[in-house]
Amino acid sequence: MKKRAILSLTPWLLFPAMVSGQDWSEEEQGLLDHVKMCWDAWADAVNENDLDIWMDTCQPDPDFSGWWTANGSLWTLEAESRSFDKWVAGTEGFYWENLEPLEIKVHGDIGMIWFYITYREPGSDGPFTRFENKRFEVFRLGDGVWHWLGAMAQVKEMNGFEG
Repeated sequence: MKKRAILSLTPWLLFPAMVSGQDWSEEEQGLLDHVKMCWDAWADAVNENDLDIWMDTCQPDPDFSGWWTANGSLWTLEAESRSFDKWVAGTEGFYWENLEPLEIKVHGDIGMIWFYITYREPGSDGPFTRFENKRFEVFRLGDGVWHWLGAMAQVKEMNGFEG
């Protein structure tokens, strides 16, 4: 029994940030709220086929760049603007389910967040496909608004299911 108790406590001792990860400072919580608002805006933009919804709500930095690690390609706002309509035409919608922050750091006007997000996209033949997206995002605070500077993302398909 004593051995089992020690073994069951070991993960909590190894990963204390995951246990206490919900105790965010006011600045960290503000960044987290902004990120969640942007995912709501992304869902609205995809479901209404209007990238301006996301751009107007999230106000990313014009010089943003990110990295899709699965294929090694960088993406920019210009690339996003060019490919958005084509990508949306290939999906039947977008619905995020859960955003789980692992760590949030704010250093002056720079904010960084590491998180998992799960979302689903319905296929044209009916079933939904669920995805897990591991993300690291960097923001700069300007005029009281967090502006997205950069990101790194790795996406994997989790499973299909009937919605």
